[in-house]
Amino acid sequence: MEICDKIKEIRIINNLTQEEFAEIVGVSRQTIVKWEAGSSMPDSFNLKTICLKFNVSLNYLFDFEVKQKPSKNH
Repeated sequence: MEICDKIKEIRIINNLTQEEFAEIVGVSRQTIVKWEAGSSMPDSFNLKTICLKFNVSLNYLFDFEVKQKPSKNH
C-alpha cells in the first residue's frame, strides 16, 4: 500500500473529512487532496505531525520492514 493510501486510510479510520484532517495536520485541504492522490508527499515536519497525532510510525506509512539491526561504521 502506498503512502497516499495510508494517509487516506488514517483519515477515514478517524472519521475525518479532508478539511478536518488538514486542520489537525496544519495544512490546507488542497494539500490533503494532493497527498491522497499521490501527486505530492508530506514533508518531514508533516510526516512527524501525522505520526504523533494519529499514533502511527514512519515504518507503517512507508511500509518499511526492519530486516536487521544497523551496524556501526568505524
